[in-house]
Amino acid sequence: MLPARWSGRAGLVLLIAGCGSGPTPPPAPLPVAGADPAAADTAPHPSTSASLPPVPEVRGPLTLRVVYPPAGASVQARDSSFIFGSTGTGDARVTINGLPVRVWPNGAWLAWVPLPSDSLMRFRIEARTDSGVAAIDHELRRGGYRSPPPPAPVWIDTRS
Repeated sequence: MLPARWSGRAGLVLLIAGCGSGPTPPPAPLPVAGADPAAADTAPHPSTSASLPPVPEVRGPLTLRVVYPPAGASVQARDSSFIFGSTGTGDARVTINGLPVRVWPNGAWLAWVPLPSDSLMRFRIEARTDSGVAAIDHELRRGGYRSPPPPAPVWIDTRS
């Protein structure tokens, strides 16, 4: 309840002004045109949160593997999903179907990928280091989703 001296329009203005939101945070910076996409494929070494320990560096042999989803799995997603795995080394550069994927210092990687409209989905996952290349052709099945039917029924011309 407002004090009596704040009644009327002045009180309403104070009430509305007090309910306004705080300053809007600045937008995230846009990607730099012409920047090297490989520059964003490795994560920074320190943790981005003070409450989390830093990710340890791992320098081992290049061993590319997919943890999830396993090969041949049925993915219950409509247009996009995630794939994650490891490379065995934090200095690897990973691409999925040619698109760069961020690699953490311990060799872990996580990618959010668009799913093709077909029921059988193929992903070419490649990892590179200065000393080698590893590649996996990872196949998944789409489950629980069907492409929309054509806008009109199928018509067969019997005279052709």
